[in-house]
Amino acid sequence: MKGLRRNQTNAADDSKGHSLGLEGDQFLYIIGALVIGVVLLLAGMKGGLSPGLALMIACIPVPIVIIFLVVFKIGKPPRYQGDLIQKWFGNTSITRGEKKKNPYLQAKQGKKTIKSKTFVFFK
Repeated sequence: MKGLRRNQTNAADDSKGHSLGLEGDQFLYIIGALVIGVVLLLAGMKGGLSPGLALMIACIPVPIVIIFLVVFKIGKPPRYQGDLIQKWFGNTSITRGEKKKNPYLQAKQGKKTIKSKTFVFFK
């Protein structure tokens, strides 16, 4: 055992940290919604709306962002949002075009027949 090396390792998951009770940078969504709410409040009051109506309009972004976070972000894996949207669209790719299938591999699976191997490489 004298010849073996011992290194300190950390097998724990890396954490992005917590702020305002949310993981990583998810609190930025809430802060962004609050900023948009203040802008809507000021624009509504400057536009001549009553303060109560302007306040009701300014409160709209915060619940929308909270619903977004609950559905797509809080407690979900990193790419859950894109995968869920892709599932809603019938598992079709929403980022890349259709890939052409390799005819040689399809012939091996019995889907097509190929006359010669040179056809695959020099078409």
